[in-house]
Amino acid sequence: MSMQPIDRFGRKISYRIYSIMCEYGARLKSIGYIEATKKPNLFHRSIKLENKRSVVFFTDMRGTEMISIWEDPRPILFWNLDGVEFRWEQRRIILSEINLLEKIKCPTRFSYYQDAEGGGLAFGFSAAFKNDNITCSALGWRCYENCWDETDCGDGYCMVCGKDFSNRGLFCSEDCYKLLLKNKLKEHLNIVPVCSLCGKPIVDDTVKEDLDVLLPDADTTTRLHKHHLSYKENRTIIVCASCHGKIHNRKEEEYLKYRPVDKKKDLSGS
Repeated sequence: MSMQPIDRFGRKISYRIYSIMCEYGARLKSIGYIEATKKPNLFHRSIKLENKRSVVFFTDMRGTEMISIWEDPRPILFWNLDGVEFRWEQRRIILSEINLLEKIKCPTRFSYYQDAEGGGLAFGFSAAFKNDNITCSALGWRCYENCWDETDCGDGYCMVCGKDFSNRGLFCSEDCYKLLLKNKLKEHLNIVPVCSLCGKPIVDDTVKEDLDVLLPDADTTTRLHKHHLSYKENRTIIVCASCHGKIHNRKEEEYLKYRPVDKKKDLSGS
């Protein structure tokens, strides 16, 4: 059966969207995908593996209840990997298929479960697969905690050295895990605020603990304070907790010059 300008619910698809779908369909066929006999706009491809195993990939352009095909015409990629026991190997096979689809310029997306739920194989896809597209939170390196040998993630290739260690986790060894943490900490130090007095990067206490272990030579300080030079004009500088205490308690000129030129209570009479 050839592609049809209708979605899985029988709703008509515009000519513009249908043209995009047809282009994707042609590209899929060029690498061996076959359109389902009784389900237009659904394609599948079987792959033979060693040890008499096989997997099947599906690319679905029929739309879903959550996202209609005219909202996002990219095929949804899903799979049958029942013959593959380990999840790290399943991810490796999925990544290989995605790379092939990228080569033919056929973008894909995942189902909500695979992409957003913890049990989905594509959950955390960028961290597990895309070594050049790692995104991290404020304590980004902590998202890799225990990943070097305990967490069910990754595709069996070390994300630091690239070694094929054929097991779960993101790293082949604790050394590679620590190397990544060190690099992430160095990146973090380049973006945190710097104390206006001592010139040291200001990090929070948890980061300081990591630095003391992994980068003991890093000269940093903790706890950011916003110090007023003038309350009336609302002029402030960023200082660390240590320097903030020195400004208010020490009598050396190097600290006295940073004392506020007015008092906070003076604002009530202004």
